[in-house]
This record gives sequence, C-alpha cells and structure tokens, in this order.
Amino acid sequence: MQMVAVTTVQVVKGAEIISQLTGLPYAVACIVPPHLAAWFAFGSRPEVVEGANTGLTAMLLGGFGFLAFGTIIAYMAGATAGTSPFQRAEWGRLLPGGGGTWAVPVFVKLLAFGEAVPLVVERLIRSHRPAAANGDDTASINDDPAKKDPSNPLVQARSAILLGSSVPLLMTLSWAALSTILVDPTHPNPLGCLLSHPSPAVAVPVALLSAGAIGTTLLGSFLAVGHFASDVLCAKFGDDDDGKGGGESLTCSINTMNLARWFTVLVPSLLACAGPGMYLPLLAFAGAYPTTILYGLVPSFSALVLRRRLMKIKGQRGAGVAAGAGVDAGAGIKTPRLVPGGDTTSAALASIAVGIVGACSTLAIRALRRAGAGALGGA
Repeated sequence: MQMVAVTTVQVVKGAEIISQLTGLPYAVACIVPPHLAAWFAFGSRPEVVEGANTGLTAMLLGGFGFLAFGTIIAYMAGATAGTSPFQRAEWGRLLPGGGGTWAVPVFVKLLAFGEAVPLVVERLIRSHRPAAANGDDTASINDDPAKKDPSNPLVQARSAILLGSSVPLLMTLSWAALSTILVDPTHPNPLGCLLSHPSPAVAVPVALLSAGAIGTTLLGSFLAVGHFASDVLCAKFGDDDDGKGGGESLTCSINTMNLARWFTVLVPSLLACAGPGMYLPLLAFAGAYPTTILYGLVPSFSALVLRRRLMKIKGQRGAGVAAGAGVDAGAGIKTPRLVPGGDTTSAALASIAVGIVGACSTLAIRALRRAGAGALGGA
C-alpha cells in the first residue's frame, strides 16, 4: 500500500509538471512517461539503472545548489515574494487540526526512503557472501557495529541510514526556506509558480531538481514494487519442482514476471489520472500510516521486544552458571545497537509513532463525520 501510494504521488506530480511545461494532456502524461521509465528500469541491467539513478541524484543536488544561488540573484534583483520565511511561516500547520493537510505526516514521508531498503539490504548481503564463505568473520551480518569495522554490513547500513536521512532533512528545510522567499505562500501551486518564474536562474534549477527527485523516486519505487509484485504472483501462480503451483521452490515464468511489472506501473498511472488534487492527501496518508508504522513503530517495538528476550536468555544462562552449570553460554550473545540510546530511544520512537497514527486517525474520523453530516444535510 505504501509503495503504491508513493509511486502514485510521484506520477501525479511528474504528470502535472510535464503537462505544464509541454502542454501534453495530463492524462497522457500520467500514462506515457511512467511506462517509459518502467521500461528502462525493468529492461536494463542493474548497473545501468544504478548509473542512471546516480545521474539523476547529481541532477537533483546540482539543481538544488543552483537554486540557492539563483535565489540570491532573484533577491538582489527584487524578484522575490517578500521578507524572511520565518515571519510568514504557518506554525499552526504543525498541530493536528491546524487547518488543511497536517504537515507532520507529509514531512515524515518526505524523509523516508524505505521503499528501496530491501533491495539495498539484498545487495549488501550478496556483496559480503564471498568474504563470509572464506571465513572472514567481519563480513557476518551479525557482527557488532560497535567494532567500527568499515566492511561490517551493519556499520555500512547505519552509515547509509544516517547519511540518507540527513540529506533529505537538510534539503527539505532548505527547500522550505527558499520556496517561501520566492513564492507567496497563498499561491495554489507554488512549484508551478517556480517553474514559470521570470528569472531563468530560478526556473531552470527547479526543473532540474524536480526531474531528479521524481526520477530517482520512480526508478527505486518501480524496482521495489515490481520485486514485491513478482514475489506475490510467483508464490500464487509459480511452478514448483513437481510442476505444480504453490510450492516452496518456485520458478516464475517470464510472462508472470512481466505481468507483475505491468501492474506495477499501470495501477499508479491509472490512480494518478484522478487529478493533481490527489498529491497532498496521498502523501499525507503514506506518511501517517504505512511510513510511520513500518519505519517508526514496528522497528522500535521489535527492537524493544527482541532485546528484552535476549537479556532474559542471558540472565537465565547466567543463573545456570551461578548454580554450577559451567561456562556461561549466554555471554557470547550479542545485542548490537544500530541507533544510539538503546531502549530509551526505541521507546521514544515508538511513542511518537503511536501519537502520529492516533492523531491522524482522529482527524480522519472527524473529516468523515463532517462529510457524513454534510451529505445528510444536503439530502
């Protein structure tokens, strides 16, 4: 559900931009460009797709840097919307029910890049299997990251998460500041206003960073959703070793995999055809529920439960040693920490996630009640 929502969001915004810049009908822009992007993602070698993704990332970062420079030029030329962004900020949007779409779940979704994590983990494990097979203990995914061994997959995963989270955080804050300087906050389509800005030093960088942001997300989402859809269809319709479907050792036919990939791009494209108005609600939904639950609540709660179980096992085995059982077999059990702070951090993250989900559910129930009351009143 999360991956479909995220992919649909990118198709919606990409189609809106393409339609504005080229005059292509919005519905056509929802169908043709996403299918071309999916054809490239599924039909090219992984190295080629990774190279394209790297190029799009460079385009995104370069466009962002040029936009900062262009903002200075526009400000000096008097082509900005006004004064300091902090004087015009709507702090009430940070509170549930502050008016319009709640900003917090949207912001949470903007910081998440979890759709591609399974693919990254799979490639990390594959890249370390040869070393593990040769007896290199540092290649084990169960190593304690506290060893600070750069070849340790857990160390690499933690570094990737910290860097990958800090970059969108800084870019989101900077984008908020730059956009509020350049565009009147009451404008109904601020991105469209920036794309048609009279200064090329602003319009061109915005087009570059938009293409980079949407392109990188679409490539990663198509691959992730396609992988998931292939697994589902193969588990249902694949052939096992005795030629019957539903076995544990499944082999997918090319047609089954192509069908999964086709649905991967077709479903978001059709949903996006409902109109550009779906952008913020879908983004808020993806941040409020799938993202917060999958990457905020579940990992934190699981870490708390698993660490308590391990500590209980160590305590039981330690008690056995005290009773004369011999060597403490539980002393070698490791509980590596990917996030500083241990149980305190995990409990805090779980509490924040529960609060976000609860607040969004309350707002949704209120909206449904108002809609129901309006429908009854109109009848």
